[in-house]
Order: sequence, then structure tokens, then C-alpha cells
Amino acid sequence: MADISIIQLSDNTQYNIKDAKARANLANEFSTSSTYAVGDVVLYQGDLYECTTAVTTAGAWDSSKWTQTKITNVAGNVDIVTTLDSSVTNAQVPRS
Repeated sequence: MADISIIQLSDNTQYNIKDAKARANLANEFSTSSTYAVGDVVLYQGDLYECTTAVTTAGAWDSSKWTQTKITNVAGNVDIVTTLDSSVTNAQVPRS
């Protein structure tokens, strides 16, 4: 898994992941050549998913092993950074 700090989801909202532990727990895009443990988080088609059943054999996306999740459920303290008309707006998002 990669250590990332900015993540952009399918709604074009960018999130700055402030917590180092949360960054370490977020993966990049889902990979057909990787395996995943329960609790791993991936991006798939621009949305975040949390692994609910271990993926012990690498292969194609299997939606029965994943649950779509919100960034605040897996990252805790984040800043939302949204670009609108060339201006940038920042807002704190509390963990839900």
C-alpha cells in the first residue's frame, strides 16, 4: 500500500489526509495483481471501498468482498479541498 496525502474521489472532491496512520492505511487504486486483508481500503472507479472479506487470490474486482465507505470513516481528520471557479475552499471534516 502506498502512503498518500491527497485523494480525489469520483465527485471531484480532493481530500488532504492529515493523519500519518490514516495515510498508511489507504491504498491506491484497486489492483488485480494484489491481495487484500479485511479492513484494507482501496479506490475503485473513483470511490473508496473497505475490504470486508479477505482477497487471498489476486484477480478481478469482486464486489461481494467490498463495502463502499466514506473518507471520514477511514481517515479521521481530513481537510476537504475543492476547486471551484479557480478558487480553493478548505473545511475541516469531523470523523463521523
